[in-house]
Amino acid sequence: EAATQLKLARLTFDVERDFRDDNFYPTTGSLSTGSLIYGRAVDNGELHYGKLVLTSNYYWPVTEKGVLAVRGSVCAST
Repeated sequence: EAATQLKLARLTFDVERDFRDDNFYPTTGSLSTGSLIYGRAVDNGELHYGKLVLTSNYYWPVTEKGVLAVRGSVCAST
């Protein structure tokens, strides 16, 4: 049996807040991101979905060359 093809239109909104001291090897600061996505079937307007993803990373120096990094993430969808 052939698979059904579904065409989707999608709108995405992304936000980023970056207070890290370095992009490649951060030792202090934080990075937070958020994405809000809404999608709808092109051929059938009754099919739609929403998705929210929030992520935060925090960095603290613990020794001269060591860093403690903590990450948290929250996701929701409809």
